[in-house]
Amino acid sequence: MALAQVDQPTSQTRPDHDTDGREVAALATTLADEFRGRAAALDQSGEFPVENYRRMREVGYLRAAVPVELGGLGAGLAAMARAQQALARGCASTPVAMPRPSACYLAAIRMSGAHRV
Repeated sequence: MALAQVDQPTSQTRPDHDTDGREVAALATTLADEFRGRAAALDQSGEFPVENYRRMREVGYLRAAVPVELGGLGAGLAAMARAQQALARGCASTPVAMPRPSACYLAAIRMSGAHRV
């Protein structure tokens, strides 16, 4: 299945669904600007970016790829890849630390429909 197909809205999405990922990408860019100041210190110390994750949770970024019907922002895989790339421009360790398997699980949820998961 092509990534573009995963980004298509489902019949269960709200009218304000971020189908093209622009909202999530803008949020990632804003966070990247904020994280940039901590990135060098995190790289030097090797510490986990705890403060960055706290901030991403606070603004809703961690639920970006979760389907809208489950309380997320509904960004598809391609949109999340673009957002993660934008986030890495501020602090490369932050998106690298995000669990990769979650993208697979979220894709399965999006394709099968939340009512069947």
